[in-house]
This record gives sequence, structure tokens and C-alpha cells, in this order.
Amino acid sequence: MAIALVNGCVHAAIAMLILLAGSRIYGARSARLAALLYATSPVFVARYAISGFSDLIFSLVLLAFHFLLARYESWDRRQALAAGVVMGLAYLARFNVNIFMPVYAFLIWRKTDRAGFAVFCLAAAAVISPLWAYNLRH
Repeated sequence: MAIALVNGCVHAAIAMLILLAGSRIYGARSARLAALLYATSPVFVARYAISGFSDLIFSLVLLAFHFLLARYESWDRRQALAAGVVMGLAYLARFNVNIFMPVYAFLIWRKTDRAGFAVFCLAAAAVISPLWAYNLRH
């Protein structure tokens, strides 16, 4: 039952982040609609709220990454570090985020300089490296 409480809190946090990020990017009306659609989606409410699948955590982390993308026009190394850590966490939640990594890498490349891009890549690799090490040993 504890996992249902945790997933419910994560679900509510994701809806709030959708509202915040959507308001900034698309406007308040669209953001309210998107948050409402997410909050009442039967996929997340009925199926995942109790069972503890990683989709909620993945959604939260990926939404945080998109919030970082929308928040800053140009990045310094601090923002690149934060984005790298968040991208690494997204990979740990669901490894199939690597399908979108080339697109995200291109977006990061456009927002920062080469050193910032290197910081992004190294931060993501540092977060993912324990999983890689485990997979190499087993």
C-alpha cells in the first residue's frame, strides 16, 4: 500500500509540473488542459498507481528535463550538469530513453558551448555508470 501512496504523490507532482511547464511554454489554458488530461488518464490512474511501474518516475524525470530545456535559453555549465544528471536518472528509470538521446543531445549542443556539452555527457555517464558496471559484471 505504501507504493500506492508514493505513486500517487509522484502522479500529483507530475501533474503540477505539466501545469508549470505548460504555462511557460504554451500558455495557461493549454497547460490546464494538459494537466487535467494527464491527471485523469486511466493509464496512469488505474493501472500504474498501485502496481509501482517505473513509468511514473520516468515521466517525472523526463518532465523535469523538459522543464530545464524550456527554462533557460542559453546554458552555462551548471545547467548542463543538472540536465546531464536528470538525463542519467531518466536512463536509469527506463533505458529506452536512449531512443531520444540524439535529439536531446542536439538540443543541448545548441544551448551551450562545447565544454557545457561535455559536462552534460559526463554527468549523464556518471549517473548511468553504476548500472553499466553492474551489467558488465553480471
